[in-house]
Amino acid sequence: MNNFLANFPNRQNLNQEMSSLQILQTKLSHNTLTEFELGVEEAHFRSKRDVQAFLKIIREQHLPITSLDKHSCLQSIRIGYRLPRFALWPILQEALPMLLQNATRVHHLQLFLDCWVPEHTMKGLVSLHTLKILDLRATRIRSLHRIDPRHCPDSSSNEILLIEDNILTIVPLISLTVETLKLIDCNFLPKHLKELCAMLRKRKRLPDCRLKHLSLRHNRYLEGNWEELFSLSFLETMDLSICDLSETDGFSIAKVLKNNRTCKQLSLAGNYRMAHSIPKVVQVASTTLVELDISFCGVQNEDLQQVFDILATSPNCTIRSLRMQGSRIRDKDPLVRCLRQNKSLMSMILNNPRERFPVESHDLEEILDSVKCNYYLQTFKVDVMASDRARLEGIEFWLNLNRCGRCILLQSNSDDKYIFKSWSMVLQRAATLKDTNIMFWLLKHGAWNF
Repeated sequence: MNNFLANFPNRQNLNQEMSSLQILQTKLSHNTLTEFELGVEEAHFRSKRDVQAFLKIIREQHLPITSLDKHSCLQSIRIGYRLPRFALWPILQEALPMLLQNATRVHHLQLFLDCWVPEHTMKGLVSLHTLKILDLRATRIRSLHRIDPRHCPDSSSNEILLIEDNILTIVPLISLTVETLKLIDCNFLPKHLKELCAMLRKRKRLPDCRLKHLSLRHNRYLEGNWEELFSLSFLETMDLSICDLSETDGFSIAKVLKNNRTCKQLSLAGNYRMAHSIPKVVQVASTTLVELDISFCGVQNEDLQQVFDILATSPNCTIRSLRMQGSRIRDKDPLVRCLRQNKSLMSMILNNPRERFPVESHDLEEILDSVKCNYYLQTFKVDVMASDRARLEGIEFWLNLNRCGRCILLQSNSDDKYIFKSWSMVLQRAATLKDTNIMFWLLKHGAWNF
C-alpha cells in the first residue's frame, strides 16, 4: 500500500502548486500582477483544461480591467523550460499577446525554453518599445519558408518548409530601448559572433539605441573575432563566462582589452582553460576595468601569486571589485601584500561555494591583520576552517568602518571646515548601520577633528 501511494504526488505539493496558480490568476483579474512567471520554478499546469481556464481569465477578466485602467501593471515576463509542452504554445501564442495587447510597461523579458519558437511569435515579443532587459536562453527560432517551384520542380507552390534559424535572425528586430541583451546558450559559432558584432554596430548608429550590456554566457564555440567584439565601444559590460575559452583566447582578449576604454565590467568565469593567461588579463584590466570576475578559471599557485602581485604593484589600479572563486590560497604572502598595498579594491571574493578550500589558521591571522590595515576594502570573503569562523566574522567590524568612510582618517587637510563636514557625513552613515561599536570607534578616533 505504501509503495502504491508513493507513486502519487504529495497532496501538500499539489495544494501549493494550485495556490501559486490561483494567486497568479487573482492578480491578473485585478490588474495587480507585476511579475508574470510560468515554468521557472514549477510546472504550474497539469492538464490542457488548466491552460484553457487560465486563458479564459486573461480574456474575460484581465483584458477588461486593463482597458478600464488604461494600462497594465505588468513589468516582467519570465517563461521557463519547466512549462509542459501542451501549455507552452498556448502561453506563447495566445496568453502573451493578450497580456501585451493593452498599454504595458514590461521592461524585463526572459525566455528559457530549450526549444524552438516560431519567428513571428518572437518578433512580437522582442520588439516591445518598453523593454530594457532581454534575456534569451537556449532558445532557437523556426521560420516558415514557401518553396519556390522554379527551384524545386517536384514541389507544389503551396508547400511550406520549416527551417530552424539561429537566434541572430531576430536581433535586428529587437527594440532600441533594450539596455541589457543576454543571448545565453544560443549555440553561437565563430561566424555568428562576427555577424552579431556587425548587427550591433549597425544598430548603434541609430539615435535611440540604448544597448550597454551584452552577455554571451555559455556559448561554447566562440573562437576569435575578439577584436571586433571589444571594438564595440558602446558596451560597458561583457559576460563571456562558461564559454570554454582557451589560453590563446585569454591572451587575445588581453591584447584587445588594452585599447578598450569603455568596457568597465568583464566576466570570464568558468573558463578553466584560460588559467595561464589570466595574469596577463589582470595586468591589462588593472588599468581599464572596474569589475572583473575570473572565478573558476583554474588560477592556482604561480598564476595566483602573479595576480596578487599585479594588484599590489599596479600604480594606477582601477579595479574595485575582484571575484576569483575556486582558487586555493597556499601562500598567504602575496595576498597579504595585495591587501596592504592596494587602495582601489572595495570588494574581494575568494571563497568557493562548491568545495571549501580553507585557509590555514596560522595564515588567517596575518591575512585578517592586513584587512584591518586596509582603509578601502568593504567586502572580503575567504574560506576558513569551522573553528576560525568567529575570527572571520570579527573582521566585519573593520569592513563596516570602511563602508562608513574610514579612509577620511588618512586625509591631511588643513581646512577644518572640510574635515568637520566629512566627519559629519561619516557619523551620519555610521548611525544608519545601527552598530554602537562603530559609532564608539568613530567618536573616539575622530574626536581630534572637532
